[in-house]
Amino acid sequence: MRVAKYLFDYDDITLLIHKAKDLMPFLTFTRKNIPVQLQHLVQEPAVLSRWVKAKDAFEGDNEPGDVDFPDLPEFIRENVPITARKLDDGTYEYFLLGNWIAFTEVEKLFSPGESIMNMLYPGVKLPFELMLNRSMFFKTDIDRGIAAERKKFLGMPIDPKVAHALKAVRFLNETDRLLGLGAEDMLVKESTGQQLLRAATGLRFLPVDPEQEKLRRYKKHADAMGKRLALERYKLQQ
Repeated sequence: MRVAKYLFDYDDITLLIHKAKDLMPFLTFTRKNIPVQLQHLVQEPAVLSRWVKAKDAFEGDNEPGDVDFPDLPEFIRENVPITARKLDDGTYEYFLLGNWIAFTEVEKLFSPGESIMNMLYPGVKLPFELMLNRSMFFKTDIDRGIAAERKKFLGMPIDPKVAHALKAVRFLNETDRLLGLGAEDMLVKESTGQQLLRAATGLRFLPVDPEQEKLRRYKKHADAMGKRLALERYKLQQ
């Protein structure tokens, strides 16, 4: 019984889940995993503290004192980052546990709408992202509204929304990453070695520059403030 509890029967699903799988490929796992993890956390709450202790032990002296957690990109913050090491150039490498620990899926209950959107196939999700001008994964605007702004993709400057649509094609996106042709537009820049490791094993170590992330955060706040002031000026003119 205990084995059956954790080794899910993916054929034992309702007709609704079966139909929804055509749009959300990992829905069955999420549907079966979340109740098990909730029960686990209620019956054995010490499990969570053991993961925290393991994280602290792994990081050791690598825990960055000059990186504020809010300065990290949002998609890193939400995927249980562990500081792997500090590089000679002052950047830190993070390993994301979010896709490796089953109980992190419980967080999907706190933002169900967003979670459903993220679970959709890229081709299904893309029209909504373009319509909302919002990357569901990176939590950033696709087109920032800057006149004549271009994103580099496969070495060519193109419209930001076109670039975002092309990145939904996995082969094109991985080629762009591997060749580094659009590196200046990437939120987190991986070295060739890091990309090859991710492609071969699924392990991903993301480099983060503390100063660059602080600058990105300040720019984001400045952009938001600028839009707010522009809106206020518009209202005053009416």
